Amino acid sequence: MGRKLYVFLFTLTILAVILLTGCSPAGSPAATDLPEETPAATEAAEPQDSITREGRTLTIENVSLEKASDGSVIAVVAYTFKNSQNAPTTFTSDVVETVTWNDQVLEPIDFSEGDYDWDSKTKNIKRNTEISVYTAYPIGDASGTLRVTAAIQADDSISAEKVFDLAALSQE
Repeated sequence: MGRKLYVFLFTLTILAVILLTGCSPAGSPAATDLPEETPAATEAAEPQDSITREGRTLTIENVSLEKASDGSVIAVVAYTFKNSQNAPTTFTSDVVETVTWNDQVLEPIDFSEGDYDWDSKTKNIKRNTEISVYTAYPIGDASGTLRVTAAIQADDSISAEKVFDLAALSQE
């Protein structure tokens, strides 16, 4: 009986070694022969104009051009912001936005002209509520591009981004 047990354990050990070393039957590639990454995984992701993080959804909708009373050109960025969290929140407390005009970073301004809800940035947004939010930026003229990038502060490693051709907007 001892010899049979010895042969059984020896066979079991050899089988375990074969399985643990990743040997595969002839003609079939071993797991280590597979490519590490597929081409789709290495390609850069296309920018998204909408992101969702921790129960909040932010979408960059559009840009419109307005003339201020002093004649300067103002770019008005429109967002949609939805809160699905239990706690109320505000756009200004949750969103980090960067707007560049022809690669120049712009600072938002207080602008009260036009038919926009300018107070929407600071409104308390309750659970399952979606609002439109507007921010204004001064630009030199209606030429070049306006790049809008926005992230939800809880995870600013992923952001929404949209690029607008201002010449096309000014002709609308």
